Amino acid sequence: MDMSNASNTSGVDRYIESLLKGLTRIGTYEITWLSLQNDPQLFFHREEREEGYTKIIIPLPEQSDPIISTQFWSEQYYRVVIEIISRYLSLYSVSLVHIHTLNLIDLALMIKEDYGCKIITHLHCLPWKGVLDSNKGVFNKLYNEYYITKNYNRKLYMSNMSEERSYLSADKIICVTDCAKEFVHNITQISKERIAVIPNGMDDYYTEHDGRRELQRKGRRLLCVGGLSESKGIFTILNVMTRLNELGKPFELIAAGSVDSKTRNLIETKYSHLNIQLPGRVDFDTLKEYYKWADIGCIASLQEQCSYVAIEMALFGLPIITTAVDGLDEMFIDGVSALKVRTLFHRYIGLRVDEDQLVQTLIRLSENSSLRASLSIGARKRYLSKFTLPRMIEETCKVYEEVIQ
Repeated sequence: MDMSNASNTSGVDRYIESLLKGLTRIGTYEITWLSLQNDPQLFFHREEREEGYTKIIIPLPEQSDPIISTQFWSEQYYRVVIEIISRYLSLYSVSLVHIHTLNLIDLALMIKEDYGCKIITHLHCLPWKGVLDSNKGVFNKLYNEYYITKNYNRKLYMSNMSEERSYLSADKIICVTDCAKEFVHNITQISKERIAVIPNGMDDYYTEHDGRRELQRKGRRLLCVGGLSESKGIFTILNVMTRLNELGKPFELIAAGSVDSKTRNLIETKYSHLNIQLPGRVDFDTLKEYYKWADIGCIASLQEQCSYVAIEMALFGLPIITTAVDGLDEMFIDGVSALKVRTLFHRYIGLRVDEDQLVQTLIRLSENSSLRASLSIGARKRYLSKFTLPRMIEETCKVYEEVIQ
């Protein structure tokens, strides 16, 4: 079960696509995907029969905030959802509910109470860190409390009324990083045996399996992918490109991902002196061409878990520069599968990328083709050892069997 927004493709969307692909291949389970969608073009629920699973799509109300923030209205909506899905399957036959949006714990608990089932909560992100783009003051305070003061008071970090229940009431929690497992354990004191860590995985789309890439003498074609926001580091990259221009080392950049009109106008006005393309959201075939085009993949995020963008870059053997923050630090080995740039934190200034180090790292990597070749091979090996779809599915099925028994 998940909630999604039709206007944006998220990492959770990429995960569910991969999960369904892997589960249908092995054919062990009868799968129903319940997708609650925020889509102004969706007026009625519908059932779609896909190869290996059934998908039930139900619209979220146009004003969905009360569903997330008010217990009364969430219960009213979820009762309607249960009535709809019961037309398509016997809820008494449901063995396991795997939720990918924390708000859905209340729906899962209603199904469990009425019909009996086990519940897995899948933690794709640390919700409190999402406040970085909306309220930096709150983020700075929480960051200081968690990382500096070591204050693990659970109430500080809860993003909505359901998050606490999604941890405490689940039969099992799946995290995508070790740091997320530590977070859940620290704030809940849930036994670590109830928390599994399964990194994200995806199919291998790279046909040139020798891992060799065309290496330019000056590797100055940069690629960043994902929503263009402060927390994802787009302005850090643009500031660093400006400094490189001033040093006589101009870079090109494709920044692919959702961008609102205000941010696009700001970038096109303030950074008009830079060689930048902002194609917006693109399909995966186009994205694959970008991965092949680029000399360096640049991830300047201030918060990530097991990033699908990072996995894709590694899959395509792209030399990667990444911040050493959150799950990104777990994903790569510095100097082997990526070059890492530190982040700096000040209680009042906040969290930021060390731009001086990023400047020097970009210069070093762009001017050293043998290093790019080494990192390309290292990134590809890292993908093959840690982020393949068969590995993710095997570990997920082990958790399913443990919980169902």
